[in-house]
Amino acid sequence: MGTPVERIIATGGGAKSMIWCQLLADICEVPVDIPAQQEAATLGAAMIGAVAEGLYADFAAAAQTAVSVKKRILPQSKPVYLKKYQRFLALYAAMKQIRQMR
Repeated sequence: MGTPVERIIATGGGAKSMIWCQLLADICEVPVDIPAQQEAATLGAAMIGAVAEGLYADFAAAAQTAVSVKKRILPQSKPVYLKKYQRFLALYAAMKQIRQMR
């Protein structure tokens, strides 16, 4: 959509697998941040409550205090991913044409 992606924040079960996070970083070519609190829904609910109770002025202030990055995984360039992505794009385009023929 034209919006640059500067990083991925991994949460939940996926954040527990360093292999998965490294794959994400390598394939997407952006860093993957793993927050100290990996259960984002629970933390988000607590932040909403804290803002509603006036403990924080807004959600940005709550996030500034409550969210911290425990680990950052940097992408490693791997040409094999580019080749596979190009193959995926070709297959996707072919499948779109087949679907239009119905």
